[in-house]
Amino acid sequence: METSSSAPGPTCPNFDPEPVSMILWGIDNHGGGPSRDEYRSIKEYARQHPEYEFIDSTIDRFFDDVLAQMDRLPVVQSEIQDSFPGCYTSMSRVKRGHREAESLMVSAERLATLAW
Repeated sequence: METSSSAPGPTCPNFDPEPVSMILWGIDNHGGGPSRDEYRSIKEYARQHPEYEFIDSTIDRFFDDVLAQMDRLPVVQSEIQDSFPGCYTSMSRVKRGHREAESLMVSAERLATLAW
């Protein structure tokens, strides 16, 4: 599903609203199968917010729309998440440290087993 808007709304600070956005929806946290309740909620939200156009669409169409507007898209050179900053891949230095710590824990467990 895509949304588009010419009206102001929640957005990254210092940027105009994005002309096209993608909403992946469905059961679970990675867009599993759609549920009737979610579908009704989206339709109700769309009814309450006529400034947005909700379009059942495809990923190909979404990226075609994005490519057509490349010159309008902002270039972000810092954290881009408004919530959960530092999650996912945005802080590779921290993730690398966690991975090294995991590896050291495996080594420590082996040494503890040998010492036992």
